[in-house]
Amino acid sequence: MILVVEDEVEVRTMIAEYLRRSGYDVTVAADPNEAIALSRHGEGCPELIVTDVKMPHMTGTEMIMQLRHEWPDLRVVFMSGYTEDPLLESEFFTAPILYKPFDLSELTETLHAIHSVSGHAN
Repeated sequence: MILVVEDEVEVRTMIAEYLRRSGYDVTVAADPNEAIALSRHGEGCPELIVTDVKMPHMTGTEMIMQLRHEWPDLRVVFMSGYTEDPLLESEFFTAPILYKPFDLSELTETLHAIHSVSGHAN
């Protein structure tokens, strides 16, 4: 399962629908707190998280750091609308980063490059 964490409804819906049409099992969260709750008490650890970096109340990086305490091998793809962001210069950012706006095909190419994610139709 891929967990999409994005505070903008239109972006979250577009990404989730695209991934579903591409054959992925997708769950969505409107913010990091919802994503953490889903991961810990609902859906369980996702195979991969696609998350915005800057969101209200908690950044995507803070969320991933919390989740990696429980699941150190958690895979992630970050999305950001800011190319000049100190968070993106951190050593933490060894994960792929897609800069908004991006073509949705870039997302699937990135997912394939990371590893094969189970639940994909292929």
